Amino acid sequence: MPRRIALLALALVITLGAAYLAGCANSVKPPLKPASLDPETELTYAPVENDTTSVHVQLYWNGFDRDGEVVKFYFSVDADTALPITEWKSTTAKDASRSVR
Repeated sequence: MPRRIALLALALVITLGAAYLAGCANSVKPPLKPASLDPETELTYAPVENDTTSVHVQLYWNGFDRDGEVVKFYFSVDADTALPITEWKSTTAKDASRSVR
């Protein structure tokens, strides 16, 4: 009986060893680079306090990029939106104000 268990254990070790060696590849291929994700941008606004002579709006924006970093923001005003994004104005600031009378 002990000899039979020893033979079964040896057969199991040989089988696992052969499976391990058969599973090894000659070359290792790195995984494909994941697709680039667009950054998330949040835009908020608020009227300036105690300004009753005109509509003065303060705009704030913030950006977050899961696979990189946000280094600047492109923005357009009115007719600029018809232009390609690369021709829009850009800034590294996170806020701006604009008066409308």
